[in-house]
Amino acid sequence: MTSAKEWMYEHRGPILAALAVIAVVLIIAALTLSWFLTNNSLSTVAKVDSPAELKITVPGESAATQLDLTNDADYDKVDEKGNVCRRRAFSVDSGGKAFELQVANTTNIKDLSVKIYRATVNSPSAAGDVQGSGYSWSKGDEVTGFTDIYSGEAKTKTFGNYSNIQTNAVPKYRWKRFEVAELDKKTESEAASVTNFIIECSWPKDTNYKETDVAYLIAKS
Repeated sequence: MTSAKEWMYEHRGPILAALAVIAVVLIIAALTLSWFLTNNSLSTVAKVDSPAELKITVPGESAATQLDLTNDADYDKVDEKGNVCRRRAFSVDSGGKAFELQVANTTNIKDLSVKIYRATVNSPSAAGDVQGSGYSWSKGDEVTGFTDIYSGEAKTKTFGNYSNIQTNAVPKYRWKRFEVAELDKKTESEAASVTNFIIECSWPKDTNYKETDVAYLIAKS
């Protein structure tokens, strides 16, 4: 009867070949696992949050395509400085993420002023700076710290080599970034989905009555 030792000696070739195959399989498995763990770690570290899907809305949460300032009933209402003043409410829906607000306006009307304020939402029946059907908003602090885009550069891009340009025809561009900590609050520690503002446009009542200007609001993630 052949002993186990003798059997192994007689079949040493196939046994060594089988062990070699098993070793190769284990090496491949180890390398695959190492690659997976390494790349999984890298993908976790390198994951970038997707940009916010931004939109500008008006009270009632409908998308804003235009804020109408041409209310003839308001034209004769002037402030203590003799200026016509129009205010409209808007919100930036950023899903609670940081965003950049850009403001641009033409300057055909001499001494046109365009300002942005943070807004406080009142109860619908309360008096406010901006009131409409079922809502009332009041001005908070004026938003300062906008960065002006150099008007000379804007002038060059807008008019090219044409030099006979009326001073007030050069548009103004400015922007400001709002970090998460600067957004309206849902709770003390959580940013709200939307941040509320009031845009205020004013100009001297008795000057440039026939001139027209346009203001643009752009939200950028």
